[in-house]
Amino acid sequence: MPALPALAQSKLRQAPPTSRERLAWTVFALVMGGVYAVVLWRLHALRFPLALDELHYWPTSLTFSHRFGLSQLRHYRELTTPLAFLVDGAVQRVTGHGLVLGRWLNAALSLVVLGLIASHGEQRWRAVLASFGLLLCPYFLGMATLLYPDMLALALVVAGMVLYARRCERTAAAVWISAIATRQYMVAFPAAMAAAAIWSREPRRRWRPPLLAAASLAAWAWFFDGLSPVTPFRGGPQTMHGIVVRNALYLLTCMGIYYVLPEAALFASQRRWWRNWLPRWRMALLIGLGLAGAFLLFPPLRNLFGSPVIPSFGRFDLLVRARVGNGPRMAAYWLLALAACGRFLLRPRTVPLFLIAANLGLMMLAPVAWEKYALPLLAVLWWLRAANPEVTLG
Repeated sequence: MPALPALAQSKLRQAPPTSRERLAWTVFALVMGGVYAVVLWRLHALRFPLALDELHYWPTSLTFSHRFGLSQLRHYRELTTPLAFLVDGAVQRVTGHGLVLGRWLNAALSLVVLGLIASHGEQRWRAVLASFGLLLCPYFLGMATLLYPDMLALALVVAGMVLYARRCERTAAAVWISAIATRQYMVAFPAAMAAAAIWSREPRRRWRPPLLAAASLAAWAWFFDGLSPVTPFRGGPQTMHGIVVRNALYLLTCMGIYYVLPEAALFASQRRWWRNWLPRWRMALLIGLGLAGAFLLFPPLRNLFGSPVIPSFGRFDLLVRARVGNGPRMAAYWLLALAACGRFLLRPRTVPLFLIAANLGLMMLAPVAWEKYALPLLAVLWWLRAANPEVTLG
């Protein structure tokens, strides 16, 4: 996979930064400083009461602040692996202010991720615009200001990608193992990179570490006697032998709304992704028809059938369903998913394609599909976009 280390790896410049680069960094600092200052001011310096899933995440963290043992680690009442709860519990044990400081830690991690994107690649303006693309996703600032495990998992995944691009495969594997210890879904990223390295016939040192990192999920499955301490609920109808197809369709929809459209707006003068369709119109037609059939057979009308009923997939879904009926809503989602397929599927030998395929496969096995589950994939795609529009396998 020569293109990932060669094109996605930032090169250290010997010459001092140009005036254009300094301007890009100034704009980045001003925008980030302004956005975070407003967010922290509106949220009272992150000292607001418990909100949303913090109502059960924080009590779980508190249990790890008092005592710690294997039995407790095996039987806590959450669906996610425990690293974030252990970190927040340790912060509470040391400082007594784990709730607020845990939120500040997530905010700091979010800035680190944005900085990694903005400093990636040789074209500084492209990298800064890519960081703005991630910032446009409303879930990014949401996860940066709440005591959720998502931001820690996202930061570890991006850090693993940075290390892997710099050929620090073993260190990257250790970081990815930590990401999986934070959220099981992060297994998609080392699995995708291992598959990409094997596909492109890279040496063993390139695919063995990410493969071992992905295999760490098996250790958690053995430890929990399942993938989590709590048995998740699953949907009833619209599944195919336990495979929830609608979850993958909605992930493609999220790729359309949170990546393809912002990329087209931010990089309109540099890239016309829709031009990929013109010389491959037969394949594009086949993809469109196949996607339409999937939406007809497995429409993502709601997140979960059965009990409990979860009516939506997230903020965007709530916004659309409040304004249009199911038919127009599914048509809009099909168009967004089609745009995502056109952006990535028509260039088959790319690293993003492996990443998206791994996440699609994982989501079809997940009990529910939230829009925020797309956030780590979005962060990695924007990081890749900062260095090169197309990271190919050679």
